[in-house]
Amino acid sequence: MSTIKIGATLFCYGTEYARYEYDFAECVKQAALAGATGYEIVGTQMIPGYPNVSKDFLGLVQELKAEYGIGPVGYGANNDKGLMHDRNLTDDEMLADTLIDLKTAHKLGCKVMRAQYMLSPEAFERLAPYAELYDIKVGIEIHNPESPLSPLMKSYLDVIKKTNSKHLGFVPDFGCFAIAPNKAHWIKALQAGVKEEHLQLAADMRYQGVTLEQAREKLMSAGAHPAINAALQGMYGFVQFKPKEELPRMLEELK
Repeated sequence: MSTIKIGATLFCYGTEYARYEYDFAECVKQAALAGATGYEIVGTQMIPGYPNVSKDFLGLVQELKAEYGIGPVGYGANNDKGLMHDRNLTDDEMLADTLIDLKTAHKLGCKVMRAQYMLSPEAFERLAPYAELYDIKVGIEIHNPESPLSPLMKSYLDVIKKTNSKHLGFVPDFGCFAIAPNKAHWIKALQAGVKEEHLQLAADMRYQGVTLEQAREKLMSAGAHPAINAALQGMYGFVQFKPKEELPRMLEELK
């Protein structure tokens, strides 16, 4: 019998939240109605006063838990190197920010924290004793365009093996296994006036490994609607995809 429980990230309701159609309470309610047994909260998105969490917000979390039966189990941390206008943050500064996130996750009662690969492997290694102290498992997110054993993810795996810490790991974003273009982006491009044949041409070039610059140039030469650029950028960015033949290899890497 599996012990896996199904939860929801409140990031799912980010569009409604940003449009003021849902407040935080409504996001929790919707997650409960969907059958979630717990939820992930992305700190930068839904915690007033981020990176700190107030007693008022902690009280609200508990009130909603009593009303809907679910509370936060995962915390989406923010790892932003670009907070300074003239330089990237150092490893020391990134670690310090992550420790604030760790403390916030602890206050919320979360046992898992999702970190991003802007946090370097070196800083991730130094995080281990703090994760153990707060008893929170911190996972580096495997997010497109990375895959489970891409060179960068291998470096984090080396850290996990080196520290032998049960509090360091991975949080896979299963978009990294995508083998087809993002449907929502595709539909949005069609609605903006892009022809399907041009979208298919863009997808074919992505499968073939044509560079972004070359693909854009070819599409413009073919008379594609300028709105295709948003979909094209996604194909080469955070919603890119790989040939179907690569899927078994990536799944084996995840094992």
